[in-house]
Amino acid sequence: IDKKGNRFDFKKALMEIGVTEQVAEDWLKVRKEAKASNTETAFKGILREIEKTGLSADECIRIAAENSWRGFKAEWIANQRKSTGKQSVLENNIAVAEELARLTKMI
Repeated sequence: IDKKGNRFDFKKALMEIGVTEQVAEDWLKVRKEAKASNTETAFKGILREIEKTGLSADECIRIAAENSWRGFKAEWIANQRKSTGKQSVLENNIAVAEELARLTKMI
């Protein structure tokens, strides 16, 4: 509750950063079952982790809901990618740019 007596709205905060309503609702169900607190402090920590991934907030929270994660850590995405062998578009673009730079030096 802030100084004006307003409660922090976790779902609204998720939607304000681009999470769709359905994904937000699904993840809030996961968090409720896991007895996770939907505080502003928890939200800010999750937001910091989302920013580390380079993915959209909606994609991150969707992945968290799909995996029944009560929280979200950027390293979980990295670990998941390593185990599945999948790269993000950004990671793939970086790899292509590095290869082009290497080939350009050879010419």
